Amino acid sequence: MSTAKIISFISTKGSVGKTSLTIHMAGYLASLGKKFY
Repeated sequence: MSTAKIISFISTKGSVGKTSLTIHMAGYLASLGKKFY
């Protein structure tokens, strides 16, 4: 069993694209066959 890793995206300013970045990163990880929740 592997160890879980946590990736977070933060910014001190609002409306800088964190949601878009997160969605694209999830798609990229899925294309690599990674599981995420």
